Amino acid sequence: MADRTYIIRDERGKEIERQTWDERLAPVLQAGQSAEPVLTKEEVKAADAAEKAAAKEDAIAQKAAEKAE
Repeated sequence: MADRTYIIRDERGKEIERQTWDERLAPVLQAGQSAEPVLTKEEVKAADAAEKAAAKEDAIAQKAAEKAE
C-alpha cells in the first residue's frame, strides 16, 4: 500500500504539521483540526491537463459564439 501525506491545520487554517499515513487510514486529529491530502505528482499533472482541456473548450465555445453574432 502507498503512503499519503496530509497537511494538518488548526481551526484558523494555519498549517501545524504534515503527517504521512497509509492511504487506507485517516489521520488522527484533535478537536478543531482538519486534514487535507497533499497531491501527488500524478494528481497535479491530471489536474493541469483537465484545466487546460477546459480552457481549450471555453476558447472554442467563445469563438463559436462570436461567429454566431
